[in-house]
Amino acid sequence: AGVVIDRLLQEAGGDQDSADGKLVNADFLKKANSALKTHKELIKATAVMTVFTPVGLFGFNHGITAPDLDISILGIGKHRYFLFHSAIGLAVLRYFYKLYTESDKSNEIIKKLGGAVLGSYALAVGVHLTIDVFQPKSVVFPFVGSLVNGTLIDDNIWLMGNALWAFKISKDVFVLAFGEELNTVKEFVKDKYKGAEKLKMENKNRQEAL
Repeated sequence: AGVVIDRLLQEAGGDQDSADGKLVNADFLKKANSALKTHKELIKATAVMTVFTPVGLFGFNHGITAPDLDISILGIGKHRYFLFHSAIGLAVLRYFYKLYTESDKSNEIIKKLGGAVLGSYALAVGVHLTIDVFQPKSVVFPFVGSLVNGTLIDDNIWLMGNALWAFKISKDVFVLAFGEELNTVKEFVKDKYKGAEKLKMENKNRQEAL
């Protein structure tokens, strides 16, 4: 469709006057060409999101259980070990992922694959830590055990703070990996929303006039 429109535009000379008498005028072709480009970008964005959704689910499934790896590695007595129940590891992974995306040797497919896995993984860790806030148990720190004995307030603050940090990391990674596609979808929705609002106002004014 794009090739056909480009050819017709060339034949019309891109000028409204030169298109007089033709079946399709240049002004219409320009509008059609613009609309086609917008929809092509939207289709591309949708395709990218669809293809990488299973990859994201893989990352989420592993991330949701990641904090509890302290049980199998350190033993049940060290459950909720601070390093596993935090976003520190995620921050390190985000740092190296960002370095890769900014390097000259980065590959677009690997960038998106890695972003889908890491972004979903971080999101799942954030969900896990948020759930742990409502399941009373102290966070284990080296040498001191609990930061403040006799209360879980400090533990809940630690868990919730790191959960929010994990969500922030997830957002950062998704923007790095799929920023172009997300912007395309946002612009499309914004444009359509404006059109719907304009039509709604026109209908309202027409009804008031009647």
